[in-house]
Amino acid sequence: MFNIYLSGHIKNRKQVEDFCYKVLHHFFKNRIKRQIDIDIRISKSLPDGSAGGCYGDHENIVIEVAKGIQIPNQRYMLYDYKEVIVTLAHELVHAKQHIRKEKVKCPEREFEAYNLEYDLYDLYWD
Repeated sequence: MFNIYLSGHIKNRKQVEDFCYKVLHHFFKNRIKRQIDIDIRISKSLPDGSAGGCYGDHENIVIEVAKGIQIPNQRYMLYDYKEVIVTLAHELVHAKQHIRKEKVKCPEREFEAYNLEYDLYDLYWD
């Protein structure tokens, strides 16, 4: 059973939450019986300048997604809304890897996430 906690300002909050459940169902169907908490934090930008991140373990996961980037000595640049959702899809692939305790190296982890992110967007974003 997945518990999704969405924080931060984002439009279409319910649609974003539904998208997360659909993506997780894509990977797990109804086979997960234990409680898995996924804390999704939507921020204006992330301190490291990345678009997103995922960390945690197989039961407690934090996903961070930026709505834009603050370039040093320049102005804030907002990401296209579609790219924010695609980033979320990418990070949900990493969440799946944590939940399944997949022991793959970084290049393979990223390859899988980049390979699936737009497909998941196309399948499940209404």
